[in-house]
Amino acid sequence: LRDAVSYELIKRIKVEKGSAPTEEQLDQIEAVYFHGYKFVSWHYGVFFNTYNVFDPEAVLTEPVTIYGNRGNLAGEDITWSYDSDSLTLTISGSGKMFDFQYYQDVPWSQYAKLAENIVLDGDITEIGDHSFYGFTAIDVVKFPDTVTRIGNNAFCDSSITDVNFPLTLKTIDDRAFYRCAGLTELVFNQGLIDIGHSAFYECVGVTRVTLTNEIALLGFSAFYGCTNLRSAYYFGTEEEYDNLQMLLDNKALEMFANTYFISDTKPDAPGPYWRYDDSGEIEQWYYTVSFFAEGEVVPFLYDYIDVDGVVTQENVDFMNSIVYHGYKFARFKGFNYVVGAKLTGDVKLYGSRGNLCGDDLTWSFRGTTLTISGTGAMWDFETSSDTPWRNRNVVNIVIGDGVTHLGKNMVSELSSLVGFDVPINVTSIHPNAITGCINLKYIYYQGTAEQLKSVLGVSELKLPQSTKVYSYLAEGSTEGYHWRDVIGGMEYAPKRVAWSVVDGVLTVGGDASLVNYSSITETPWYESKDLITSVVILPGANRVGYNSFFGMSGVTDITIASTVLKIAESAFEGTGLYNDKSNWVGGALYVSNHLIKVDSTAVGDTFVIRDGTLSIAENAFEDCTQIKQLVFSKDTIGIFKGALAPLSLEKIFFSGMSIDTWNAIWASANDLVSQEIDGVPIYCLSPSKPNGEGLFWQKQPKSDGTFDIYVWPEVTAPEQPEPTPDDGGQDEPVTPEEN
Repeated sequence: LRDAVSYELIKRIKVEKGSAPTEEQLDQIEAVYFHGYKFVSWHYGVFFNTYNVFDPEAVLTEPVTIYGNRGNLAGEDITWSYDSDSLTLTISGSGKMFDFQYYQDVPWSQYAKLAENIVLDGDITEIGDHSFYGFTAIDVVKFPDTVTRIGNNAFCDSSITDVNFPLTLKTIDDRAFYRCAGLTELVFNQGLIDIGHSAFYECVGVTRVTLTNEIALLGFSAFYGCTNLRSAYYFGTEEEYDNLQMLLDNKALEMFANTYFISDTKPDAPGPYWRYDDSGEIEQWYYTVSFFAEGEVVPFLYDYIDVDGVVTQENVDFMNSIVYHGYKFARFKGFNYVVGAKLTGDVKLYGSRGNLCGDDLTWSFRGTTLTISGTGAMWDFETSSDTPWRNRNVVNIVIGDGVTHLGKNMVSELSSLVGFDVPINVTSIHPNAITGCINLKYIYYQGTAEQLKSVLGVSELKLPQSTKVYSYLAEGSTEGYHWRDVIGGMEYAPKRVAWSVVDGVLTVGGDASLVNYSSITETPWYESKDLITSVVILPGANRVGYNSFFGMSGVTDITIASTVLKIAESAFEGTGLYNDKSNWVGGALYVSNHLIKVDSTAVGDTFVIRDGTLSIAENAFEDCTQIKQLVFSKDTIGIFKGALAPLSLEKIFFSGMSIDTWNAIWASANDLVSQEIDGVPIYCLSPSKPNGEGLFWQKQPKSDGTFDIYVWPEVTAPEQPEPTPDDGGQDEPVTPEEN
């Protein structure tokens, strides 16, 4: 059995050879449904006439294919016809229309772009699935009073503009009026129970919906995308509406429509109520004033005004008192909402936040700097997205001296923020003012540690793990977190240094360049020196200045960040780590990946800088005049001026494989220009005999883990560049930018 239109195989029936189909088999053929519809007759070919009608009594001697004739059936007891003169499609009969599986199965689909009228005649009870899918020339459709169901996709993507919902209608199935943009008003009948999912999806022309209190189910996205929906009149009470089962994504009713509840008499209190007037038209008892937050599509608050009244002072005061998610609005836009204004319909007012962030505080943004100005408390914002600077690239914050309170979520989730100052006038900070700032390293409080203790909320701050709160102290300090501006040694401008002493550990951060000090007594942690046993220099610092930790004999452990590329000679001299010779390996003192000092009495004429060494401190090779050959690590990218000055080198063996790599390091370590290595040949590492010109060497490992140096003799050296003038190797004063 095959469908004569699609040629698809429907069913196979086995008939004994030399016999006719049995009564039971004929009943099976008669009962065949395909894609939701039945057939009028069966034929031996796809061209239907009286000569090729299937004979149920014919004896079969070979396989036979018969084709289903769909005729003009639209249901078992329903037929269809099309009048090309009036462009009218008529569906006549009684009972259920077929539920067509696909819109291509609909036998009248060829008229989808032509039919301007649809007539539903007789006692039709169900409009079948896909029945009028894509009918783009129709306008008004009137359903018989017998219809109980409108099927899936029945009018999907059609041009229907007006439709009645008879009292018999119980169910509107999924996507029944999907994207019917021509519909403008939906008045549902009493008796309608279910509205399926996406039933009126993106019906953008609909402005008003009347819902009955008998509706028990709104499928998800039933009114999704109905962006012009303004009013939903519910034929019941607010309590009944709250009990209405709404599945997912029915927010269109909240987002776009004001919902009103039936009240035959005028209610005592203003609110969203409606009635039918004497002419049968919908009439509201009060106009609704909807308040929207800036950029939002769902109102968060309502006010009501008598349809016969005007805006009063009480209404305006209510508007001005509104607080939303912790903040107030500078003004409301959308209607001239002033005392005495006469409303002619519902009003939408959209809050503009302006530049307010407190009752008497404003904010401004320039470049990457956020500035808070004014006096008093900042608002407590409900979420991080409620802050008006939520989408800004905030790197710096300037908080005015008049600010007294830092609000909830003030700088939450600002990943670009590294640190900021808190003025001494701030007397309270919300515990959730600073959360999720993953790169926030420091908060500088401009008062003392004692004053910081009196700031409400500080002890409960929920800070990122890496964030520290430093209090200001002009003199030295003992345990705690502190900061100060420092001018010392050869520095020409003040630099901010932050440090903490906790359980004997001195942790130093702050300015990228730790300043020079004329002596250890000038360091801000001098008063704590007897408590300190360990020093940690945080990432971000790029140098350690003179006398930073000089003579701190109790310090036996030092950690230097890999960002440090310059270390002054006296920075660590006299520390317990420096004085303990057991820390000197192979005649040299390394701290983390930094070469601090070489003992001239413990090395020979060749010195190998340890692999992975990042920097060489000032005068690291003091008095090492016997060293003639230096094996230079390819990882070394920071060399303090004077580091190599005492050497009388004859050869430099570079562990990199290219002279270009050496030149790049030489260029980046610009202090090297003063060193006495001009004219010293540079040998690059080559694990096998090189092909090109240049100077090369090879490691020859020994059993103790060290190696001998083998120089390739056949390769000639390139011409050396002109020597760079010597400046005497002294560390001259430099500008802050050079530091």
